[in-house]
Amino acid sequence: MRYWIGRIVLNTLLCFCVVLCLFSCQNEVKEVSKPVVKTDSIDSLVASLNIEHKKKLLHAYFDSLHKRNLMNGNVLIAQKGVVIYQESFGYANYSRKDTNTANTSFQLASISKQFTAMAVMMLKEEGKLSYEDSIQMYFPQFPYHGISIRMLLSHRSGLPNYIYFFDNLLKGEKIPINYFDVIDSLSAYHPMWYAPPNKRFEYNNTNYAILAAIVDKASGIGFTDFVTKNIFDTLGMRNTFFYYPDSVYKKRKLATGYLYRKKEAEDNFADYVYGDKGIYTTTSDLFKWHMALCKHILVSEKTQEEAFEKGSPKRRSTKNYGFGWRLKFRKDGSKLIYHRGWWHGFQNVFFHMPEDEVAVIVFRNKKTRYVIDYHDVNFILLPEKYKAEKPVVIPADSNTIVNKDTLSVEDSLEISDSLEVES
Repeated sequence: MRYWIGRIVLNTLLCFCVVLCLFSCQNEVKEVSKPVVKTDSIDSLVASLNIEHKKKLLHAYFDSLHKRNLMNGNVLIAQKGVVIYQESFGYANYSRKDTNTANTSFQLASISKQFTAMAVMMLKEEGKLSYEDSIQMYFPQFPYHGISIRMLLSHRSGLPNYIYFFDNLLKGEKIPINYFDVIDSLSAYHPMWYAPPNKRFEYNNTNYAILAAIVDKASGIGFTDFVTKNIFDTLGMRNTFFYYPDSVYKKRKLATGYLYRKKEAEDNFADYVYGDKGIYTTTSDLFKWHMALCKHILVSEKTQEEAFEKGSPKRRSTKNYGFGWRLKFRKDGSKLIYHRGWWHGFQNVFFHMPEDEVAVIVFRNKKTRYVIDYHDVNFILLPEKYKAEKPVVIPADSNTIVNKDTLSVEDSLEISDSLEVES
């Protein structure tokens, strides 16, 4: 009974806060800060976005999460190419009392997959590989036949998950492995398939570890070098990198990942397998990535759009998977393009919505059971489009996922307390 009374009181307070923000924004004339390039068109765009009004509502939401220990990290939200809200909350490292700032880099976890997919698409445009190539074209000894690059991209290979396989094989030993080790061990031990190739969708980190190995072979310069040179450097993502042990990157401002009760997450054998994870970045750099996607800078529009198409076209669900991206199809026909990244206490989400010209980037480095969903912010950014959707509800305690009905089975399937495999 106390729980429900508390929840009602907190939700009432939030509603009052939102109403107060709405009233104050409508009755006060605010001077919106202008961009560096002052033109009538840009000024008009900024004014039309009602930035100060949205900023107040967004801050009320994220600050409420922070006060309930559900938001420790960084946020960047943009609309029509304009950053509407950018804020940091809590600590990058609790023991050192090192606060999160705009320059703090976070482990992207499985949001890294979209960069792997882009590397594959770039090599495809260069004629260095085909989506229909088999794994054996690059690794003849690989014992699982009938799998194409396209199946790896869309998680339809049916391969076993290397993380679970190595967890049993190494029995707790912290022996670091890489994507070549994944291929060699699967070849040597040949664990059982999850399903025949192209039979069904099965989210699986093995697919993207193998894709990284294929990019390594096809590019001729190595996976990390190819991605760094052709994506990070090209887009000016100067605070984005693959994290190597004992490297110069340790001097950068990195967030530490925390599990429940502020327990610092420990490294394990899978930390240096790239392709499925392993990229660190800032919210500002990921916004550069969003803008590059909107402008089709790295590959042609036709090639890029393949990444946002259904990898499992016969699937009846409103949710699907493209090349490194999750897809959600709404009743109005619009498409939500996004991915989450959960690993070692990091809980991130990136919503890339070109149809609405919106980017929502939320990085968190402290594990909670609260899942941030697109409803939570789009209700504020696009009130006319999302007014019929479920409004924001702030949980009364940190152990409740109040918006769990908006998640797919796959969104929560891969979450493990021991290994924290990303969804």
